[in-house]
Amino acid sequence: MILAVIIAITAFHLGNQAAPEITPDGSAAQTPRVTVAASDSSAAARASADYLCDGVNDQQEIQAALNALPATGGEVVLSRGMFRCTETIVMPSNAALLGQGAGETAIELENAIIYLQHENASLQDLSISGYRYDWKHQWDAPVFITASNVSIRDVTGTADNTVHAVFFVASMDATDDGKIIENIEFSGCRALDPGTFGFMLSASQNATNKLIRNVTFTDCDAINCGRYSRFDPWVTGFDFAEQNDIENLQVIRCRAEGNWESGFHVESPRNKTNVVMIDCISRENAQKEKTGVAQTFFGAGYLVNGDMRLINCTSEGNYIGFYCSGGGFEIVDCTDRASLFGYALSNLADPEGIRLTSCSATGELYPIFFGRGDMAGVVLENLTISSGNASGEKAGITVTHDVLNAPEILVQDSRIQGYQYGINNTATDAVRVKGVEVSGAVVEFINCDVLGEPEPTPVAPMLLRVILPSSRLSGTLCIDSQSTTQ
Repeated sequence: MILAVIIAITAFHLGNQAAPEITPDGSAAQTPRVTVAASDSSAAARASADYLCDGVNDQQEIQAALNALPATGGEVVLSRGMFRCTETIVMPSNAALLGQGAGETAIELENAIIYLQHENASLQDLSISGYRYDWKHQWDAPVFITASNVSIRDVTGTADNTVHAVFFVASMDATDDGKIIENIEFSGCRALDPGTFGFMLSASQNATNKLIRNVTFTDCDAINCGRYSRFDPWVTGFDFAEQNDIENLQVIRCRAEGNWESGFHVESPRNKTNVVMIDCISRENAQKEKTGVAQTFFGAGYLVNGDMRLINCTSEGNYIGFYCSGGGFEIVDCTDRASLFGYALSNLADPEGIRLTSCSATGELYPIFFGRGDMAGVVLENLTISSGNASGEKAGITVTHDVLNAPEILVQDSRIQGYQYGINNTATDAVRVKGVEVSGAVVEFINCDVLGEPEPTPVAPMLLRVILPSSRLSGTLCIDSQSTTQ
């Protein structure tokens, strides 16, 4: 029994790394390994390498080394130096392509990709860059994954604005029994200053099964994606659900900073099941808005909808910290600082039930903003809302006149400090309030049903100059730019 538990724990920590094969004499068999030296690697590395590159079409030697591995798999180890490739490298099944570290081994791809189309392949300890893609590859990525059981570890990537993403997981199978893409791991990976999306999950229009599941991102960064040039106007740092459905996604200690649109993105029409984000940071995104090029459409630190749970995540200096729609999610112990909107919430009825618990908002113009649509089972509890050092001209919690079923909103056991109004509700019906402490406000509660406390003196609802036109996506928050500057 104890041995079984030890084996199980060991297997968990190994992830998808195969255990060494045991030979008949009891010793561990060596993993087959082939070495490739760059044209600028050391004399010692070149003297001991199995394949030598000359700096021109280096994919030929790398592919030959990969093809030389047995069917059971093995490792191709690249030396320190630069490998210049002009055609696609195809990873075989059970193969690992390893470098000496992201700052030591670099692969430069010109109109070429590393194609992980076979299962049980991995990349590790490399830097990869992609440039000058034509129409054949523009919808791909330098690291392009269409198979299951793939790991990408400690890889730093970038690309120009001629390709769709740096790291791309795509469901492409158009057969009748289209396969599910599953068991994908990104660990210690970085997308730095690309002219395109950092990390993208999506599905082709012809894919018969658009589900991608069992995906983990750990300690990954998407920095300045689309900030200096961009593949299209919608570039984000991480996009977990573009045209795909996602199931069992874990995002742990990841960072999105300085990206063109949003930091962490999911499209609301796609199905999300058991998406968990823990200890993530999203900072200074919505560069489209900040640079004055155009008004952002999302501009969020985090897009949140469906079966998602965010725990101890931080937003700072985004247009919207947490852009929430669709219902069914939970945000716990999260923080926003100095975004224009801290938590923007719309159409929170399908699926029913959302909770914001023990979250904080500091220094926003609109800390909590209910924009439009139906509400069902919305609970805000143990919130801390503060204007910071400034005097807040608006309300700690704003509920606009386009909100339906406002009594489905319950705000309880929370503190609001430094805003002109504690809760300003211009919807038809009252918001429920219980145990909410307001300090520094001209009026504490407008159109609220204060539970378990004496009724406050009625105050006529304040007219907010907020216009929320219909938009191309259900649940989208649109705000008249004039209303946010007065």
